[in-house]
Amino acid sequence: MVKSKNSRKAVKRNADDALSQTSFAALSGVESIEPEYADDIEPEDLPRRFKVDEPEGLPIIVDGKVRQVKRPKIEKKENESDDENENESEEDTTKVEEEEEPELQGAELKEYIALFADIITSEPESNLGKLKDMVERITKSKKTKNRQLLIVSLLPVFKSIIPGYRIKELTDAQQSEKTSKDTKQLRDYEQGLLKYYGKYVSILHSCIRAGKSSIDVSKNRYILGCTCVEVACDLLESVPHFNYRQELIVSVIDKLSSQKIDASYTRCLNCLTTIFQLDNEGHVSFETLQALSKMIKQRRYKVDSRVLNVLTSLRLLTELQGRADLERMIKEKPQSFAAQHKLKKKDRIHLTKAQRKARKEQKEIDEEMRKADLGVSSQVKERLQAQTLKLVFVLYMNILKFRVKNLLSPTLEGLAMYTHLINANLFNDLLEVLREILTLDGDTTDSRQRLLCVYTAFQLLKGQGTNWEQSTDLGFFVEELYKSLGTMCLNPLIEQSHKSLQSSHAGRLTSETDMMVRCLEMLFLKHRGVSKMRLLAFTKRLAECSLQFPERSSLVALKVLHQMVREHPEARALLTVEDRVGRGNYNPEALVPEQANAEVSTIWEVALLREHYDPRVRESARAVFRK
Repeated sequence: MVKSKNSRKAVKRNADDALSQTSFAALSGVESIEPEYADDIEPEDLPRRFKVDEPEGLPIIVDGKVRQVKRPKIEKKENESDDENENESEEDTTKVEEEEEPELQGAELKEYIALFADIITSEPESNLGKLKDMVERITKSKKTKNRQLLIVSLLPVFKSIIPGYRIKELTDAQQSEKTSKDTKQLRDYEQGLLKYYGKYVSILHSCIRAGKSSIDVSKNRYILGCTCVEVACDLLESVPHFNYRQELIVSVIDKLSSQKIDASYTRCLNCLTTIFQLDNEGHVSFETLQALSKMIKQRRYKVDSRVLNVLTSLRLLTELQGRADLERMIKEKPQSFAAQHKLKKKDRIHLTKAQRKARKEQKEIDEEMRKADLGVSSQVKERLQAQTLKLVFVLYMNILKFRVKNLLSPTLEGLAMYTHLINANLFNDLLEVLREILTLDGDTTDSRQRLLCVYTAFQLLKGQGTNWEQSTDLGFFVEELYKSLGTMCLNPLIEQSHKSLQSSHAGRLTSETDMMVRCLEMLFLKHRGVSKMRLLAFTKRLAECSLQFPERSSLVALKVLHQMVREHPEARALLTVEDRVGRGNYNPEALVPEQANAEVSTIWEVALLREHYDPRVRESARAVFRK
């Protein structure tokens, strides 16, 4: 009994040991895999093996196979913080990699610009994102050449996609309102184009300002600024109707406030001249003149004289001329398409009496609408021209008031051009200012400025419509012209244009000789009531000057002298040496023409000019003696 009892305990002990050493796979009836068949089994079919130190979970059956699930470890807080630090370090590394994205260079950048520019211009509505990328790449780029290339390349892109109208910025209420799909798509495109174009113009302005402050012309800021000046001028000339026009005008005029006269400075002057000449409505001219006048006042009139010369390119009309044009346009009814292309009788469409009556009424309505449109446009144009003219005269009067020497010549020239637009109440004040310039500042005023004062005064008196011989103001300026002729012939640079005159305007006064001729024409050739003593004195003085003038000036003086002798018979007596009744001798140094006693002299200088080395001068001198 004892033996059998001990043997049962041994069997039970052995069974327990075997049970403890048996795996769950053996208990579940899964056969063990022999080593020689292991290569034929796929890895996912193998039983999962767990490490001894890892806690095990309950077995699960997946696809008919028992697998052991690993228990999730409960990590310590220190490990959690370490994982968070690792994640943060990974995010920081990703950000650094994004920021340090290599910038396109050379051929790669050119290929990128060519591809994007072609895509944008072909379908701008659906490729605003690419336009945004090109604009933003300008600010992200660190190299000046790359920024310069991007700015220049975007210029034709914007010029090709900018519409022919001004885009209105939408309010929040307008953007949130419900519209059709096509309308919403058009609005999104217009607002997006306006946004990126505004950023582009802002970049141009900042680069121009940075380049203006650069002293060294070899620096990258100066080079980039010059490029932006060219782009801004091109945009202002090409699309002056579009948005951000004021910003472009400010950028261009900001360059003119610089003391550095370079190619970009001249480009800005040409740009202002162009937009003044091409502006038909007057909006651009008025806004430009506002900014220009403000800049000149802020600079205390310390600007180059060529800045003021651009004002002579303004297209200013009088109120009467504007109304006359309006009346002429209303009277001259343009022929309709039907009148120009009158159909034959067989091709006409039969209309009923009611249809003919309706068509007649529609024609009358269209005609009234056309007249209303002409009236409104003409009124707006006249109002803008009046405001522009007011700004011009205020600027001119301030320059005359402060006696700005370098701006005096272009101011007088501008006043001479616009005298027919000056209010009659200002005539006396202007004449008084001109008289002060000639008397008080006579020693510091050069010969050109003196002639400009005389010419401007003659223009004012001409527009006043008074009798020149009875005008008390005319005598003073006639004496100044007589004195100026005596000093003009001693100037070796008389035929050269003034350094500040760069415009090719048809009415520009380019030299002192031109002003002299215009003054003599107004004084003796366009008015018959001229005193004999004044006529003879100027005839003798002009003959003396023609002997000393260079070729061109001498040729012009002889032509004027020929006209004076031909239209005034009393002046022809100076061509002969016959005895004449007279007293005393001729005084060539007289400052007043009536005191020269020219009636006892002869114009023998013309006889000498018949032997001049220039054949044209010789022919003009011989023509004086012909009737």
